[in-house]
Amino acid sequence: MAAHREHHEAIEYGAPKLTYIIPVLFAIILTGLDNIQTHLEDPFDQIGPDDVAINAEKFVELLDCGKDRGSCAAA
Repeated sequence: MAAHREHHEAIEYGAPKLTYIIPVLFAIILTGLDNIQTHLEDPFDQIGPDDVAINAEKFVELLDCGKDRGSCAAA
């Protein structure tokens, strides 16, 4: 009879609902964190919103500007 009462109390406290909610919640959180890590891994792949964008033509122009200061336009 005591085992029956314990089972009833577990149901009363919502334990069966938690057995499904907690793993789903963990899956959602871990998937979200994995997606964030994937976007932050390589800053030069031009996929994520925080990637480093380098305009190669402007960079070379600025390098050339440093060599001879007379031919530089206002950057």
